[in-house]
Amino acid sequence: MACVRAVWICDTDWRRTGAARAGQGRTDAPASSAAEPSTKRQRQNAARREGLKLAKQEAEAERLAVLAQHKRELERTRMAEQAGGKAKLRA
Repeated sequence: MACVRAVWICDTDWRRTGAARAGQGRTDAPASSAAEPSTKRQRQNAARREGLKLAKQEAEAERLAVLAQHKRELERTRMAEQAGGKAKLRA
């Protein structure tokens, strides 16, 4: 969220200045066609962003797989400890 600064202009008027005014009139989509970048540099940047996005998704999937494996190991350890504790009480 942009920082909003207000300046008292007269008895009935407040005006925003600085960062708040800088963002006025901006849209999320560029004015040119978003589907087809026009320059070689834009195409290269789009391809690089896609590659980074895919790499990030793959890294996240790997991280979640490792985390799930770790949780399973912890659960097995907990179950073994509980089973071991009950066996000692029965004997």
